[in-house]
Amino acid sequence: MSHRATLRLALDTPAQAERLRASLAADDDGHLALRVEGAVLVIEADAGAPLGLLRTLDEVVAQVAAAQKAERAARG
Repeated sequence: MSHRATLRLALDTPAQAERLRASLAADDDGHLALRVEGAVLVIEADAGAPLGLLRTLDEVVAQVAAAQKAERAARG
């Protein structure tokens, strides 16, 4: 049985959404489907067990937080 979750992150600009998509794609181990819809990053996670899905989502949230923190720091 497959377990799935979808996250929709509204960002400031389509370019920001694309940068975040590229950042997540670089670390993806095959459990994510990523796409940009305007300024929204859509993240679809898939895992074979509920705990696996939770771990995947936890990793995604941590990666998103780190990427956003780095982008804010780069802007000054």
